[in-house]
Amino acid sequence: MDVVLISPARALIFGIPAVVFSVCIALIGLGVLAFIVSKRLAPLKKGAFDPRMDNVKLRLSNAFNIPHHKMPRYLLASVIHIIILSGFIIISIRWITLVLIGISDVLHGTALSA
Repeated sequence: MDVVLISPARALIFGIPAVVFSVCIALIGLGVLAFIVSKRLAPLKKGAFDPRMDNVKLRLSNAFNIPHHKMPRYLLASVIHIIILSGFIIISIRWITLVLIGISDVLHGTALSA
């Protein structure tokens, strides 16, 4: 009996390899992101110079300490914050693996190669 399922990296869509679509979707997304970021940074380039690199150690300390200094006081908020952040990390990793599965068979399971 033949295997019905094929790997996304080997699939054809209208005679075009699915890898082309996987790469194009990622490139289009990155292009749109670059366009949006450039439009939002344009007004900042027209502003006056601001010496923000004057005290790097203090700024890094404030960036990592100040936003989370109240977290230990509110246990429920801390737990919910960690759960939501973990969920975003898991979804991001899964999205990256889905793109890689669409490009190559390296991450694909052995269930389809039986």
